[in-house]
Amino acid sequence: MRYLRSNAEKYDLDQSRIAAWGDSSGGHTVLMAGFTGDRELNNDPYQGVSADVSCIIDWYGPIDFSRMNAVPSSQNHFDSDSPEGLEIGGKPIFENLGLVQQASPLTYLETGRKVPPTLIMHGSRDCIVPFNQSCLLYERMRETGQDVTFVRVEGASHGSLGFHCAKTVDLVESFVREHLE
Repeated sequence: MRYLRSNAEKYDLDQSRIAAWGDSSGGHTVLMAGFTGDRELNNDPYQGVSADVSCIIDWYGPIDFSRMNAVPSSQNHFDSDSPEGLEIGGKPIFENLGLVQQASPLTYLETGRKVPPTLIMHGSRDCIVPFNQSCLLYERMRETGQDVTFVRVEGASHGSLGFHCAKTVDLVESFVREHLE
């Protein structure tokens, strides 16, 4: 975000209207970026440049690595070579719960501290990132008084199956227009 703002003129961007949208690990990334904003990771090359975004669109991002195996999934999420283990430096999840907590968007949600409006979309048949991951995020956002919308995409799985269609894109476009105009 800081890089984009620093190069807004070069890329013809409106710095006051930035939406962050990602799917799967990209969903996790935009949640972390949007929830931490200006309070975390202020890199030297971009000191003083805001990292805030106007809104977030999360498509089936992982939320709490320690709970990924709580429901059936097509993979083991706890090993050091799992995507989640690699995210915390190639370490086993249950031997590194402090790192797992730092990597969870839930950690950055607090009552009285607003985060950008967030649209969560998750497929009901996701066999890679369990559907309950988005449920955890939605519940915590509601508990902390955040602006959140949650859409269960019936029959959709992980990735493009069920997501890249007019219905889901229209929902995203409507959400973005509402929060950027």
